[in-house]
Amino acid sequence: MASSFYTGLQDTADKLIRGKGQAVTLTSGTTVYSGFAVEGAVKFGKAGLGADSFKDASMVQSKTRQLTLSAKGFGVIPKPGNTVKIGSSTVSWQVVGVVPISPGGTVVVYYLLVEK
Repeated sequence: MASSFYTGLQDTADKLIRGKGQAVTLTSGTTVYSGFAVEGAVKFGKAGLGADSFKDASMVQSKTRQLTLSAKGFGVIPKPGNTVKIGSSTVSWQVVGVVPISPGGTVVVYYLLVEK
């Protein structure tokens, strides 16, 4: 029963991300995977990711993004070192962090921290 509940959450997350997000491609080695993600800016602050240690936090912000990647049918577990292209952009972003959101053992989404 619990498994079907979390699979339903995965389906809902995928539907929302496909509807409001954009296509992404993730490259792992020589293999390219396609999926959907929602892009957001990373916010830095005193209680956040250590912006105090950066001379110019706005420069760090412009080079860093968080992606919420739909896990449904993605075909690969993202990992640091992979590269991502967002939408029709030719800019490659390097994956520097991955957090799977997996209640009940079912991965619903991946939070990716990416940098130029």
